[in-house]
This record gives sequence, structure tokens and C-alpha cells, in this order.
Amino acid sequence: MMTFFSSNGKSMIGSRETQSPDRVKSRCYALFSQEVALPNLETLYVTGMDSIEMIWDNQVVVESFPKLKSLSVDGCNKLVTVVPPFLLGQLKSPESLEAKACGSLEVVFELQPLIPLDGHPIALPLREPTISGLPKLKCVWDKEVHRQVQFQRLRSVSVFECNGLTSLFPALIFRDLTQLEELEIRECGIA
Repeated sequence: MMTFFSSNGKSMIGSRETQSPDRVKSRCYALFSQEVALPNLETLYVTGMDSIEMIWDNQVVVESFPKLKSLSVDGCNKLVTVVPPFLLGQLKSPESLEAKACGSLEVVFELQPLIPLDGHPIALPLREPTISGLPKLKCVWDKEVHRQVQFQRLRSVSVFECNGLTSLFPALIFRDLTQLEELEIRECGIA
């Protein structure tokens, strides 16, 4: 088993610098850039990295994280999404995901725009997402998930202290939740 743990901005692997029309430079930091491939990585912990805006650069290498089973993100206050659409087809093994205490996180699985490569939905083996302490979280899954990604192995979903949450599941995802045994929602904004 290969595990990667990062707990400060100094261990970042990639960054991208852009220059706006008025010549003001800004940095968009990604933990993993297009040059990084960790084909045997099974566990990834990203903790206390306030300078990253995304975990994966949008040009990540194909098959760069095929064995990733567990992803934990904690205290990354500039992070807006955990799993972007371009990475979903590459994640073949994710079983658990934990996202907590990320002040800017708005969506965990950003699925739009996602076009399955072979015309078939992507089946993620995710079993246990735990989401907590995300004040700006609006939804765990984008609203267009129903025809693109299947979550048939979900067994336990826990969501706590997400006051901005407006939707947990898009309505059409319920047909895939045949193995769901535990659903726990506490102190969330769902009305």
C-alpha cells in the first residue's frame, strides 16, 4: 500500500501562474500537476494546505491515480471542489472519501461537464463519504449526475455541520442507492 500525506504548502507538487490582461500575476496552486502520476497510491491525506485551490491540475496524466481507495481532505480553506469532472473517469477504486473543515468548498463531486468516454455511465465504487464542517457546501453531487455517474455501492453517507447545503442527492440518484444502509445528516442547511 502506498500512502501520501501532505500537511503544509511547502510540499506542493505543482502550481500554475497566470497573468491577467492588466499584468497582475496570480497563482492557481494545484497539489498534483500534469507531470505527476502515482499509479500505486491507495491513500491520500491532504491536510492544512490553505494555499491550494485544487488537488489536481486540469491536465492530469491518464491513469495517474487508478488505485486510489481513500481520499481525505481537511482544512484546505481555498479548495472549492474535491473531485473535478476530468478526474472521475480515472478514479477506478475510491471506497472512502472524507472532506472536512474546508471553508470555501462548495461541491465535493463536480460532475459538470462530464461526458463518459464510451457512452456508458461511470460506476464509482465509493462506499463511505463523510462530509463535515463545510460552511459553503451547496451540494455533494452536481445536479446532472444521474446519467453520467453511478454510485451503486454507497452504504453509508454522513454529512454534518454544512449550513449552506441545499441538496444532498439529486433526485434521480436514488435509483442507484440500493445498498445504502446508513444516512446521517446533522446540523445542515437543508430545509
